Amino acid sequence: MNTSLQEGPVFLRLGAEWCSSCQSLKPIMSELAAEYGGKATIMSADIDQNPELKTYFGVKYIPDSSVIVGIEEGEYVYMQENGSVSKDRSQARIVRLKNKQAFERLLNLSLLNEKEIDQVKD
Repeated sequence: MNTSLQEGPVFLRLGAEWCSSCQSLKPIMSELAAEYGGKATIMSADIDQNPELKTYFGVKYIPDSSVIVGIEEGEYVYMQENGSVSKDRSQARIVRLKNKQAFERLLNLSLLNEKEIDQVKD
């Protein structure tokens, strides 16, 4: 994941094979991957196969998604739905099922944030 962050924001969906809501997100995740290829990384992880992710990200309900926009002082930085960034994932977590437009909005905000950071660096 850290390597992917060098290329742009990472949309991370945590779920499980037995979760019907998680399975219903698969087509949306595929569409997002096609639309945002080269600009953002779209990832899914099964918390049953990767229990350390469940613990690390504090997953209580699935599907659980977030957009990671960077790393500061060894901690992930997340995009919140209001366009702010935070190291507190609980403020940026998207729990349960959301529609594709909600995910697109969050990804677009994260790309704008990245562009603004790049302009400040230049």
